[in-house]
Amino acid sequence: MANKTVTDPRIVFFDALADTWDSRHNLRELAGKLDDVLGEFGVGTNETVLDVGCGTGNLTKALLRRLGPSGRVVAIDISEKMLAGAKTKTSDPRVSWCLAAADQLPIEDQTIDRAICFSAWPHFQDPAVVTQEMHRVLCPGGHLHILHLIPRSKVNRIHAEAHPSVHHDLLAPACETAKLLDSNRFRVITMTDDDRCYTITADRQG
Repeated sequence: MANKTVTDPRIVFFDALADTWDSRHNLRELAGKLDDVLGEFGVGTNETVLDVGCGTGNLTKALLRRLGPSGRVVAIDISEKMLAGAKTKTSDPRVSWCLAAADQLPIEDQTIDRAICFSAWPHFQDPAVVTQEMHRVLCPGGHLHILHLIPRSKVNRIHAEAHPSVHHDLLAPACETAKLLDSNRFRVITMTDDDRCYTITADRQG
């Protein structure tokens, strides 16, 4: 199967950001917020969690703090340089790192308990195909989370002012994303789309 990441113009954009990405954030504050969110999501200690668009690995590190000895993280990204930066943060054997696109997951069917798309969803070229891939790899009843710790308006403003390759990577209103999930055999459990954050939690049906 051809690797679509080869032709994705976003790779150049994210590769260029890799070395300075963490300097743009208060990592201590981010770690605290992610710890809180994972608790709200109810991440279990023994789960296998897919970190979709893992970037420099900040969510992966938070997951490792949450998971027990038998828990696992599969961390994927289209940017080799982002992955390289993430790998410098931990050598924990519970993590599997993978250079891959979300619409072509190199993961066996029904082997993931939970998938989290943290600050990644608007960058997917075809969210319907990505949703279908999530359904394929998730175990029955497994959870999918779409998470942004800033409001949708700010996400879209950042992308509109960034590199041309992401100008059109806009986050749709949560109700529209919920319809997409529903049409691809997910049941939306909760969603928030306000001036604080954007989160959707759904579980796999069928």
